[in-house]
Amino acid sequence: MVWGSTNKIGCYITHCGYLTYVGPNYWYFVCMYTPKGNWVGEKPYEKVCTTPCLEGQTEDNGLCVGEATAAKAEEEAATAC
Repeated sequence: MVWGSTNKIGCYITHCGYLTYVGPNYWYFVCMYTPKGNWVGEKPYEKVCTTPCLEGQTEDNGLCVGEATAAKAEEEAATAC
């Protein structure tokens, strides 16, 4: 999970043969993102939809839920960038 305001993310994974405190066959996965977050007492998101939900979805506690129609989802994806 990352913060709602995250606009850049980079991740890395590596296999470690053995780590003393974990044991054998260990995978190490880490991500860095911006802007910074994980502040004590703050939530990673706001309970507000800043983008209208897709056709077929409803807002529930600040999140869009339900299945969107395929045509609307394709249209949104085509204009997202």
